Amino acid sequence: MDIAFSPDGNTIATGSGDRTIKLWDVQTGQHLNTFTAQGAIWSVDFSPDGTFIASGGKDNIITLWRQDGTIERTLEGHTRTIWDIAFSPQGNFLVSGSADNTARLWKLDGNAESTVIQDNTEVIAVAFSPDGQAIVTGNAGKIAKLWNLDGTNLRTFRGHQAVIRDLTFSPDSQVIATASGDGLVKLWQRNSPFLQSFHNHNSTVWKIAFSPNGQYVATASADYTIKIWQQNGQLLQTIRLPAGGFKGVAFSPSSDLIATGDSQNTVKLWRLDGTLQQSLTGHQGSVQDVEFSPDGQLLVSVADDKTWKLWDFNSAGEASLLKTQQAHTIRIWDIDFSPDGSFFATASEDGRVKLWSREGVLLQTIQTQQNANWGVAISPDHQWLASAGRDGTVKLWNQEGDLLNTLEVEGNGLTRVAISPDGETIAAAGMDNTIALWTRQGEFLTKLYGHTSGVLSLAFSPDGQRLVSTGDDQTVIFWDLEAIATTDWLNYACQTVQDYLATNTNAIQEGLLATPPCR
Repeated sequence: MDIAFSPDGNTIATGSGDRTIKLWDVQTGQHLNTFTAQGAIWSVDFSPDGTFIASGGKDNIITLWRQDGTIERTLEGHTRTIWDIAFSPQGNFLVSGSADNTARLWKLDGNAESTVIQDNTEVIAVAFSPDGQAIVTGNAGKIAKLWNLDGTNLRTFRGHQAVIRDLTFSPDSQVIATASGDGLVKLWQRNSPFLQSFHNHNSTVWKIAFSPNGQYVATASADYTIKIWQQNGQLLQTIRLPAGGFKGVAFSPSSDLIATGDSQNTVKLWRLDGTLQQSLTGHQGSVQDVEFSPDGQLLVSVADDKTWKLWDFNSAGEASLLKTQQAHTIRIWDIDFSPDGSFFATASEDGRVKLWSREGVLLQTIQTQQNANWGVAISPDHQWLASAGRDGTVKLWNQEGDLLNTLEVEGNGLTRVAISPDGETIAAAGMDNTIALWTRQGEFLTKLYGHTSGVLSLAFSPDGQRLVSTGDDQTVIFWDLEAIATTDWLNYACQTVQDYLATNTNAIQEGLLATPPCR
């Protein structure tokens, strides 16, 4: 079921379902030795110096053999079939992938302690980078993941449509090749412009919010859950509804309370430990979005019933309804409070953005001519705002409703817009699976590719260094804006081409070379 060459190229080891490992002479084909294990063998690998042969399989045990058939040691810890094993380039570590949803990194000197790397499905394939600094795993969930040796997840690579069966690094450790049951081989850059992606929801992720203190991120999904994350991707809490999906989510200014809107027409207030503090009813349609005022005294909710509701908090932290307003003629998709708390904006499918005072008085109606408005954002200095439209444009307006600029992008419509904390960058989420970035002056910066379906929400971190996005592909992606800003895109593209030409068999056989400007 597996085969491995010795480092000197003179010997082949084969592992079989008949529980045997056999050694063969490469030149003559002569059978040299047979070892018998306790179960079917799924993987074999030679140590870099050729001294040992490692095997793993159905007995859940890794065995290190000498070439004469004697057992040097066994490594126990997995609880189900071991699908794949690989030595580190220096031979001091061994990585294994198992049906128990873990990979284990074994330190071979001393007492063979292992670092457990937890995945959410069976780990089918593993590989060490040639520089010895990272490992990559491929799982039954169609995903490859890059890890530090301490078990920290560095990157997640998505795109296959079936189980990942095998993977390897390029000789320079910068490109990862994955082979899948979907019949495709994909090449991935080890150091990509985005920071990290998570795939922990089971349905569309409608909304995302950063906590004002920058420590947490909350995601609202149609899978009946709100998930609270640390910025490093560690999942801290899952809040679950018995029925109906979440649509909107927002942190209080103190970062210790979360407001949610759901498809059961309800606004709920939660503590970070998942305790429900209060339910607020009254809407007659799905609550699409919620937003706290900057001072934490008010909460606004908007819904499919074309209304917004203004909720007031008393000294005990309990909310009560202050006002209901029939605000638009079709559902309201988005809401944003001005940073000074003096007004808020609503965006509706009726093609209008409306500005309202803190007390709920209509200040301005902006006929955006964008077909439908799914997103709105107010600038940090609260002097201008941006609207995202189904027509594929972002329009910038002053408070009087005067059009300042129109930012256009090719695609199938924009769903959300966000403005960086310094007011210098505008991001728009698209139904074409991308995120577009512009300067405040309207200069187009770049498009971010990573989602595989429409992007439905995005938010800047409070320090402006990261952008986080969610979408219909059930994925949450953190983008490293500093890395994106400093990336030499020509060099990045050329490196990708050169890595492909250096690692693709057909390209090598055909003698393909990069052309200027990449030569």
